[in-house]
Amino acid sequence: MVSTKTTSAVFVALLLVTAGGVATAATAGDADGTAAVPIDDRIAQQDEDDEADDDDAVGDANFEVSDLSAVDAAPAGDVVTVTADLTNPAADDAEGFVEFRLDGEVVERRYLALDGDESRTVEFNVNTTDVPPGDYVHGVFTADSGEVAELTLVETAESFTVANLSAPDEATLDEPVTVTADIANDGDETDEQAVDARLDGDVVDRTNVSLDAGENETVEFEVTPEETGTQYLSVFTRDDGEFREITVTAAGDDDDDARDRDDDGADDGDDAEPTANITFENQTSNGSTVTVAEVNTSDGGFVAIHNDSLLDGNVVGSVVGVSEYIEPGEEDDLEVELFDVPGAEFEEDELAENQTLIAMPHLDSNDNETYDFVATNGSADGPYVNDTDDPVVDDAFVTVEADENNDTDDAEPTATVTFENQTSNGSTVTIAEVNTSDGGFVAIHDDSLLDDNAVGSVIGVSEYIEPGEEDDLEVELFDVPGAEFDDDELSENQTLIAMPHLDTNDNETYDFVATQNGEDGPYLNETGEPVVDDAFVTVEDDGIADNVTDNATDEEPVADNATEDGVADNVTDDNATDDGIADNVTDDGVADNVTEDNATDDGVVDNATDDGVADNATGDDAADNATDGIADDEPDGVDDDAADDLPADNATDGVDDAEGNETAGNESDGANDEALIG
Repeated sequence: MVSTKTTSAVFVALLLVTAGGVATAATAGDADGTAAVPIDDRIAQQDEDDEADDDDAVGDANFEVSDLSAVDAAPAGDVVTVTADLTNPAADDAEGFVEFRLDGEVVERRYLALDGDESRTVEFNVNTTDVPPGDYVHGVFTADSGEVAELTLVETAESFTVANLSAPDEATLDEPVTVTADIANDGDETDEQAVDARLDGDVVDRTNVSLDAGENETVEFEVTPEETGTQYLSVFTRDDGEFREITVTAAGDDDDDARDRDDDGADDGDDAEPTANITFENQTSNGSTVTVAEVNTSDGGFVAIHNDSLLDGNVVGSVVGVSEYIEPGEEDDLEVELFDVPGAEFEEDELAENQTLIAMPHLDSNDNETYDFVATNGSADGPYVNDTDDPVVDDAFVTVEADENNDTDDAEPTATVTFENQTSNGSTVTIAEVNTSDGGFVAIHDDSLLDDNAVGSVIGVSEYIEPGEEDDLEVELFDVPGAEFDDDELSENQTLIAMPHLDTNDNETYDFVATQNGEDGPYLNETGEPVVDDAFVTVEDDGIADNVTDNATDEEPVADNATEDGVADNVTDDNATDDGIADNVTDDGVADNVTEDNATDDGVVDNATDDGVADNATGDDAADNATDGIADDEPDGVDDDAADDLPADNATDGVDDAEGNETAGNESDGANDEALIG
């Protein structure tokens, strides 16, 4: 058997489901390299005062949960995959949330829309890094339905490692060969673990190895092959291992082969079957080429790359790439160009998605060094076969790397967004991370979005963002092109929803609201739902009572419209001496709207003695407006039209109170009071 890797397809399903608004990528085996987020980082923190009013905690739709599936036990720290089926039993389309809870706490919440009678499988990848070993109850829940299961997290020691696997390249059928490998304990404690020797995946020998922390040991196995052909010999510990290829022949085959070969290794015997082996490893590709790690052929030829339609019997049509002609012998790191195959036509010129591909060595049966397998519909340049007459193959999962400059029209725009619970000043919120393929904007919606108010729910939008990743993106609220608001800041704690939007008209201006959803629509996931994430926003308390105006200057707590010397506003200083006192202002802290007609420069109030009594009063506590023998408004040679009791605006006192520090406007007296502050 030349190649022993199973040629069954490796299916990696990318499930992008709106997660509490979040676009969550879930891949089998973390094929895209994205690690699941630890539980402690994903548990939503809700304000206790708002929990009773949170009608959308699990959505309004009556989705039914069934067929919950998960492992019963796993090592603590592993990623545990939980799946369940959701069904909308109603005839109408419906929307709502689905939650995964561990021991009662919400670990992840997703927002879904299901058509009438639609069913869908949801998957949660739960990282238990922060969860201690123990028994837990977990489940998947909607507004009115749910299923639960038990999970045991087991504390496990670090796996022993394997290195320096050693075995002969060739062996004789039914004769033992010696296999050695170095086993090391990289953990912090003494441990005992099983170590296996395998042939083509089957355990042929096993030993238990006990090692102190930091200790290593060479283990030895006696392995007896029971089949001829090329096989994979391996040594495994719990989480580590190494492979080595070994060719097994029947007794006497080596002598026959030697007689059939000349000095340079070419096969001259008519009865010698051509042989090949190939190693094709999982890899990341630019979409137009793949690399074959190693191929060894007895007669030279080509390496063809097939897609997984080969597994459905599509032998010729499955060829999507072929190498140049290769000479007999070993080739390492052989690059194979895709979608350029003689005799084949393709609609695409590169891989459009991650997928399993199959590498197959082919003979050059007509000796023209041109691959004619497709052009002749399989009659020329057929594949190398193993001892069971099956084609020699190896498969690999190929991940297509992101191309930031890919302008192909058929590439769907993609985005992810992370919006975390936060405290806000009420006028801005912060997006932790957003990644867009085509750039655009991040819109902030209030929870009326959940009532299908797609346009009216927009209360904020970011500036235009370039394609790629943006961290800590600040979004201003209540300033949205095309929208009008009664508020200019959040007035209460609430859940908001972040949604990346495209710039569909390429003008770098957010036109979604202004065009009533005609332009700049949202990024969508694979199910056609908007990519979103929600967060609970707490409005910070600024310590100032509502509707209270603080008009004082920053320098000192002076009353409104007061001068720097603490003197009350609107106090005139008509005909005062040149004492540096501002117009209409006394320098002695006198109440507003008190005139100081014909006053001296001793700071004494109008027509009053200097004993500190009220304006126009004698020093014997007489009532206001009682002069020292001359009543107000009497012709005593002094213009005493201004009372000392804070007169109303428009009072005439012979002074022009037009500047900002006097009484309210519209006074007129014909005088020009250009005051200088002393």
